[in-house]
Amino acid sequence: MPSKKTRLALLYLAALVIIILILMFTTIMVFIIPAFKEMFAALGAKLPASTLVVIGISDFFVRYGWAFTPVMLMVVTCAVAGISMRYKRDAPMSNVIHWWVAGTLILSVIFFAALILFSVASMYVPVFRWKAV
Repeated sequence: MPSKKTRLALLYLAALVIIILILMFTTIMVFIIPAFKEMFAALGAKLPASTLVVIGISDFFVRYGWAFTPVMLMVVTCAVAGISMRYKRDAPMSNVIHWWVAGTLILSVIFFAALILFSVASMYVPVFRWKAV
C-alpha cells in the first residue's frame, strides 16, 4: 500500500494533467478551430456533419465561453479544497482554504445572479440587448 505522501502526489499529478487537458481543449476550441473555419469558408468546401458539429461547439465556446469561467473556477476550487481538507485537516492553511472556497462560491453566485438579472432586463429595456458578435 502506497504511503499517504505518495497518494497525495499522485492526486496532484492527476489534477495537473486534467488542468492541462482543459487548457488545451479551450485553446483548440477558441483559437484553432475558428482559424480552420475561416480557411474552410474561403475554400468553399462542403464539410461533413462531424466537422460542422465541432465548429458549432467551437462557436458556442467563443460566444459564451466567458459564462463557463465561474463554473470552472468553482470546480477547480472545490477539487483543491476537497483534496486539501482530506489530507491536511490540521494544517494551518486549512482556514485559508475554507475562506477561499467560500469566497469563490459567493462570487460565482453573485456573477450568475447578475447574469440572470441582465438577461431579464434585456427583455424589457432595449439598452441591455445583446449585440451579435
